[in-house]
Amino acid sequence: MTEVALVCFATETGEFALPVDMVSGVRAADALHALPDARPDVAGLLHVDGTPIPVVSLLGATGEHVLVLRASEGPRREFGLLVRQVHGVIRVDHAAIFGPPEGQRDGLCAGVVVQDRGLVLIVDLAALSRVLAQGGEADRMASSPSPPSLER
Repeated sequence: MTEVALVCFATETGEFALPVDMVSGVRAADALHALPDARPDVAGLLHVDGTPIPVVSLLGATGEHVLVLRASEGPRREFGLLVRQVHGVIRVDHAAIFGPPEGQRDGLCAGVVVQDRGLVLIVDLAALSRVLAQGGEADRMASSPSPPSLER
């Protein structure tokens, strides 16, 4: 039996988790600094250990805490995720984790685990990091070419 340790947290859109080794800390969201002309999925900047890091709000637009995350790939080493509440760490048997749910646009959920409080979606940190690096849905839509005109 192989156990996985997960940090569980809630956003306005549901219950989520991330592997413990990808979370380097939890900070108060009231320390966020506004970022002028920020994308809709960027909540602001947070000062962490002498470095400003971007904080994303991809799983919910409001929150009281920021999970400081270690990016496993890409140019950013750390970034933040805005969350409402951090529940703590749980340990689950790896065999109890279901695969990624179908129907995702950006593949943010790597798996699902069933807990007493319901379904907990496991966030794919690499996908979260890619969305941050590439821009949110609004950026992709704004940069895509317009459909050809049908008028003649």
